[in-house]
Amino acid sequence: MNKFKKWIKYGSNYLSILINIIKSNKLSELKDYLSLLPCYIFCKDTLKFKGYRIKFPINNKNLVIGNIIEIFYNNIYSIHIENNKNPIIFDLGANIGIATLYYKYIYPKSYIYCVEPNPIAYKYMKLNIEHNKLNNVFLYNRIISEHKYEFLYLNSDIDHSASIYSKKYKQKI
Repeated sequence: MNKFKKWIKYGSNYLSILINIIKSNKLSELKDYLSLLPCYIFCKDTLKFKGYRIKFPINNKNLVIGNIIEIFYNNIYSIHIENNKNPIIFDLGANIGIATLYYKYIYPKSYIYCVEPNPIAYKYMKLNIEHNKLNNVFLYNRIISEHKYEFLYLNSDIDHSASIYSKKYKQKI
């Protein structure tokens, strides 16, 4: 797919959010959001956003940009923590660490425990935490469960998603 077709395919969501930012007069967000525009076309495996350097698997650019939009602009992980400037946050299924970057952006003095079972996503999460020199972020390459599971990777080269299966019942969880 050529670069223009990619822009048409992925640009509609980008443009609708851009229009909402302008309408809501959140001009401070405009610069950060506009910085994502070239990434739709030119970024290969790294992008810069809100002062963070985010590394991702080469095939995941659109997924990563979509996650940034959902997390930072649609506020899907927004939490309100009263009177606590250094909360303890658990990011279970942390993927490559975008939500962790969001929580550190909102709560810079927070303590964040990140759990990601997929070794590919974990590798990128570790790179993102280290490259951005985040303090008080603790990473675990584990599955959280009271049961024993087998871990099945689905399309791990493309979107590093996965599923878990019960060893006892041999069924998808």
